Amino acid sequence: MVGNELSVTINLLIRVVKIAIMANIWYLEDDHLDAEDVVPILAKYGTVTHFSTELEFRTAVQSLGKPDAVVLDQRVKWTDPSPHMHMPPEEVREEGYVNAGVRCFEELRRTFGDVPVIFYSAVDSVKIPDMLDARGVPRESYISLQKKSELMELFNALCALLRLN
Repeated sequence: MVGNELSVTINLLIRVVKIAIMANIWYLEDDHLDAEDVVPILAKYGTVTHFSTELEFRTAVQSLGKPDAVVLDQRVKWTDPSPHMHMPPEEVREEGYVNAGVRCFEELRRTFGDVPVIFYSAVDSVKIPDMLDARGVPRESYISLQKKSELMELFNALCALLRLN
């Protein structure tokens, strides 16, 4: 029996390692200092595509394949200012930057269905679930962590998401 349990454990570890190596992780964060800390953590699990604006992220949803996991900041600017910048849609003009993460999450769900998501934001980790509750999003479809938490907490949450999928 011990040999069989060891074999199952080894097979599970091999599966987790394969998932980690191949994971396609998207990360939405407009603060470059936070990104410098977080991208190396995420990169331990696969290829990280970092987006610094809501427009970049939403464009990727329409043009790239489904990610294996997504880490979202909640408050992100629409785009970088420029003379030729894209005007934001009505919902962005109404809600402003404070709901960017929720809008990106909704865009992911509309396009890909269920995608593992971690909200990693300075916004109180209780406020994001309250916002998503108001939009009818089940709490088991995401994880909400506050940025002031240890990076290890983000690492563990990502590990758990990738193992479940």
